[in-house]
Order: sequence, then C-alpha cells, then structure tokens
Amino acid sequence: MTDSLERFLQDLHFDVPSGLVDRAKAAAVDAPVHNAGELGQTSRILDPLGRRTELIAGIAAAVLALIVIGTFVYIRGVTTPNRVIPALPDQTIKQYQTLIATDQQTTTNNFLNFQCTINPPESSVCADEATASIDRLQQYLLDLNQSRPPARFTAIDGRLRRHLGLVMADLRAVIAASKAGDVSGAAAALTAVMNERDTLNREANAITFSRQETPAGFAGIVSTGSSSLLACDLCQKLVSQTPVSCQSTQRPDCADEVAATTLQVETFLDSLVRGFAPESLAAKGQRLQGDLEGADIALQEMSSGVGGGRPAAELRQALSLVNRDATDIAGAG
Repeated sequence: MTDSLERFLQDLHFDVPSGLVDRAKAAAVDAPVHNAGELGQTSRILDPLGRRTELIAGIAAAVLALIVIGTFVYIRGVTTPNRVIPALPDQTIKQYQTLIATDQQTTTNNFLNFQCTINPPESSVCADEATASIDRLQQYLLDLNQSRPPARFTAIDGRLRRHLGLVMADLRAVIAASKAGDVSGAAAALTAVMNERDTLNREANAITFSRQETPAGFAGIVSTGSSSLLACDLCQKLVSQTPVSCQSTQRPDCADEVAATTLQVETFLDSLVRGFAPESLAAKGQRLQGDLEGADIALQEMSSGVGGGRPAAELRQALSLVNRDATDIAGAG
C-alpha cells in the first residue's frame, strides 16, 4: 500500500519527504498485535458498534488522503511555471527589405533556370527544375515565417505568402502533367506559373524599393491606379454583372474576368506600398488601401466559389469606395 502511494506521488512529481514512507511502515509494525482469542472476544464486545466505528474511520482516512493528494496536485500546478512560447521577433524595415531582396534573387530571378523555356513544358527536364524551384520557394516561405514584418508591409506580406502557395501549386501541376504526358496541361500550368512569378516579382520590388512619396507624387500614383482599374474592360464587365458567383452562372469567361480584376486591384495595392502616402495624406491613403483589400478579399471568394452572390456585391461596393477614395486624394494632392 505504501509503495503504491509512494509511486503515485512520484508520478505527480511530488517530492516525498525523506523517511516519510519508512516512518509510516515503522508505525504500522509497532502497532499492538492481538491474538485470535482476544480478537474474537473484542469483536463480540464491539460488534456491531465496532465495525461501524472502523468503517467510519476508514472513510475518514480515505477522504483525508484525497484531500492531501488534491492539495499536492494543486500546489504543483500553481507553482510549476507555464511553458512560454517565444514571440516572433519584429524586423526593421531595412532587415525585411533585405530578406525579400535576397529570397527574390534565389527564387524568382532566373526562374526555372530557363529549363522550361528551352525545353517543352511536359519534358522531364522541366519537371525536375520545377521540383528544385519548389524547394527554393519553400525556403522563401520559411524565411518569412521566422519573424513578423513591419506594420507598413503587413498586408503585402500576406499577399506574398498567398502567391508563394499558388506558384508552388502550379509547379506541382506542371510536374503532374509531365508524368502523365499531358502536353496541353503542362503548357497551361506553366503559363499559370509564369503569371504567379510576375506577381511575386512585382510584390518583392514594391517592398524592396518602398519609399514615401510627396503629396503630388502620391496623388499621381493613385490617379494612375484608379484609371487602369476603370479602363479594364474585363473588370467593368465583371462588376456590371448580376451579383452571382461564377460557379452558378457557368460563364466560361467569368474566371478570366476575376483574374483580370484581381491583377488590377493587387497591382494598385502594390503601387501604394512602393510609393506610400506622405503624412498629410496618410489617413486617406490608409482608407484607400483598406477598400482595395476589401475588393481583393471579395475576388478571392468569387474565385473559390465561397459565399454565392455575396462576394460579387461586396466587390461592387468596394470598388465604388475605391473610386471615391481616389477622387478624394486627387483633390487633396
């Protein structure tokens, strides 16, 4: 019994005081021992009152033991320090820009080492280079996960991560098409890969060369981005449609419209990172960026078929706000 209790307390990581168990055993040995005759006489005298007393004493001892053990467990819990997971370190703007420039150099510059250009997309040589590129892109993503970006780059950091995931998925599609001997599938996947590469380069350049603009310079950036969005025929066609999802309409050109609008919205966003607002236009620039990000989220949901017709309605509302914001900045700049 005492051995079991000692092991139980040790499992609770409770340090049993030295000699406690031995003293308990000694106390048990020193207790008076009665012969059978005495026990018989005692039992006749005390029964049934003696048995009831022994039962009550046993229950009391058990309850006391539970209270003691529970106290030990509680003390152990409140006195044992909790494991603290270290927070990710914050990076300075310069550190973050250097990180992005370095990873851009090793991943998207000389992308695929031209092995999918001088060789057919379905070739094993292209597939092998796609595999190597995935490894380098995963390292890029791992580098981003080692720290938190400066506040100025939080939103574009999220887009950068998303497009890293997309380009790796497209590279895996190239590899799968190569293994299957699917010529058209490999070509289509490689086109998607190159489009994502261009997006990653644009985002990396926006971060690396980010600087604060003058009021006139920022107003010019906003005017250019707004004009390009308004001049996008596929964008206007998408916004003018009844707010339903591409999946429900089954229109073959709906995905192209979403892709074209996403390109315009994210290019506009990246331009606001590359040339960010001066102090006098900071609040207006932040509002514009928030509305563009709302449009970007709606486009992602439309692309994935989430939310039915709701994202299309939200996109229309967000782009209307973007137009208002741009007009406001143009007047202030």
